[in-house]
Amino acid sequence: MDELDFTVTTLYSELVERLRVDSDIPSSGSVVTKEIKGHAYDYHRISYMGKPMQFYLGVSRGSIKERLQNRAKLCSMLIQGGANSPDRTMASTIELLDAIGVFRKQNGVLIGSHAFAAIGNMLGVTWTSKLTHTMDVDIGRDFHVAGSDPVQVHNKLIKAGFMEVPSLNHRHPASSFALKKPRIKIDFLTPKRGKGKEAPVKLGGMGVYADELRFLDYLIEAPEQSAVLTRYGVLVNVPQPARYAFHKLIVATRRPPTDDAKRRKDIWQAESLIEVLSDHRPDDLRVAWEALPWKKQAQKGMEMLDTSIKF
Repeated sequence: MDELDFTVTTLYSELVERLRVDSDIPSSGSVVTKEIKGHAYDYHRISYMGKPMQFYLGVSRGSIKERLQNRAKLCSMLIQGGANSPDRTMASTIELLDAIGVFRKQNGVLIGSHAFAAIGNMLGVTWTSKLTHTMDVDIGRDFHVAGSDPVQVHNKLIKAGFMEVPSLNHRHPASSFALKKPRIKIDFLTPKRGKGKEAPVKLGGMGVYADELRFLDYLIEAPEQSAVLTRYGVLVNVPQPARYAFHKLIVATRRPPTDDAKRRKDIWQAESLIEVLSDHRPDDLRVAWEALPWKKQAQKGMEMLDTSIKF
């Protein structure tokens, strides 16, 4: 773990601000204008793994080329400055989810190692690859927190070449999608409360089902915005850093013996975040701890850490 140069963190803040201002324009591919019955309309075109896709944007608002070029320059400078960034394959996948509307339109929260990488940029640190590398993309959202603009995630992923991953119970709908080459998996998750439900839960406004996961409500409550360094940058929702750390401690205690590698990764990520937050944002740890309903489980995870936690 290394701290990013002040110049890099300043550039990152500028990118996030531009992404917020540009929330109404695409973050990938290109925008083409078509004239229909005397009116100009914009369409967002992307290509995912060689498969062309098009999304309707509405009445044309003129050229956005310069704005995208400025963002591309910022992203390039950030990557050169050592900021965390996904490889091209995973960047394309996050761009696809953004184009579908998972983050901007339907409040999806990026969780897992890709969120951890984005959180590092928020905190001004760069992680080692062992902490961030994964070919899985995890999206969390409360099933009833739908956005105002419905999107059809299932249909768009199938069109992009993904296949449903069958549930263990063949009568239940799929909550995961996979691409064979390259091997990519997208999982949709929603909080499990009480006894939960037997089958995956349909996410309102998204046209997709999600598996219930215990403790997820704490992780995705009041998420923050961060930038994933793709070609033009993608604004995503990610968990609060301190909540992410405590959630990882809980998850680590629940891993079966066969998942030792994942358990160690959980602990590394939690410990790395706690170290940074203890130095720069100790109040975040205190507030997140006070909001945590499952302190005993998290304390068991703390026993796996190499250092003690003080906040």
